[in-house]
Amino acid sequence: MELFLLKNEFGYLKPVMRKTETREVGVDVVVSDSMPDVDSIISVTAVPMMREKEAFLGKMVVSGVCDVAVFYESGESENIQKLATTLEFSNTFEAPEINTDSLLSSRVSVTSADARTINSRKVAIKLELKYEVEAYNKETASVPYSVNGSDTVEVLTCKKSLCCVTGLSEKVFTVTDSTPSNGEITIGDVDFTIEEAKIVDTKAVVKGTAITTLLIGDDEKKVESPFSQVVDLEVDTEPKKVECTVMPAGVYASERMDSDSGNSEADIELSLVCQCRSMGETEIEYIADAYSTKGDIALTRDKFEFTDDDEITYITSIDETDSAEPKISHSIVLCRAGNSDTLWSIAKRYAARKSLVMTANSMETEEIKAGSIILIPKN
Repeated sequence: MELFLLKNEFGYLKPVMRKTETREVGVDVVVSDSMPDVDSIISVTAVPMMREKEAFLGKMVVSGVCDVAVFYESGESENIQKLATTLEFSNTFEAPEINTDSLLSSRVSVTSADARTINSRKVAIKLELKYEVEAYNKETASVPYSVNGSDTVEVLTCKKSLCCVTGLSEKVFTVTDSTPSNGEITIGDVDFTIEEAKIVDTKAVVKGTAITTLLIGDDEKKVESPFSQVVDLEVDTEPKKVECTVMPAGVYASERMDSDSGNSEADIELSLVCQCRSMGETEIEYIADAYSTKGDIALTRDKFEFTDDDEITYITSIDETDSAEPKISHSIVLCRAGNSDTLWSIAKRYAARKSLVMTANSMETEEIKAGSIILIPKN
């Protein structure tokens, strides 16, 4: 006979995919007629920009574009030449539980950039991109915490506070800056640091710095642009902490002449995507073990994973046999508690009720000291 279990229900975001992969993407670029031949390649820069992340049945698609610049020398010119192009990327990540309602998070970075000459008028570009992608589904968990309708089944109830993902939110914003310049401007790289990400009610206050590497003529210059943003968190309960990542959606640089000073200035405009993963703490009360003081029982267990490092194993159902014969027919037993013994383990060993063991031994708490003599009464 299956016993009726009392259950608690709570909502959370279930991780259905977490992957980090590197993949190569490449393109062949023909040098325009207005540019000189390629003799030797000096360096390559590439800035990835996010365009879309989409969820389909069983898969997630991440797409974007990289702004690429190849710097080379030519015997036809004394100056270093720049061959600029864009390289589109799109990759699919499969997981059976992903559906069109899944919530997605993704970050793409360039781990290496290379170029080689096919001939003096054609260059092969190869990038290695690192993808960090996640997908979550909104779920409601139902976890049993007590048994109803039986005076012969003892259950071990445990509580655990688990931190789980409660929401994914993002915001697109713009950061602008300027710096003195004296030549052609190229954005070589954009990196980010997050100095602070705190919770205020159901909003995240994110403070950080965008670090833009500018190539101005033959010089390299880093421009640090602080930013502060408030991101609305799409959550049902108050979050406890938030984790944020930032990546470009668009990068722009242009040269202008300052009307007051007459000096040349490099204007920078960054379109950025801030992705916030909010975390909430949930206390779970669950049945960790059970036994019968009368007959045999069958237990069904399940595992609940909040994160890769945080999980519980709990009982989902208890089936009690109809046997009327007691498991143990003793009238009284004395046992010595071992180093690893608990009230639960001793009571289970002798199929005794915990409450009767505590009463028989005048115990005010369930604490058992190693070496102590425990009296086990008849049920």
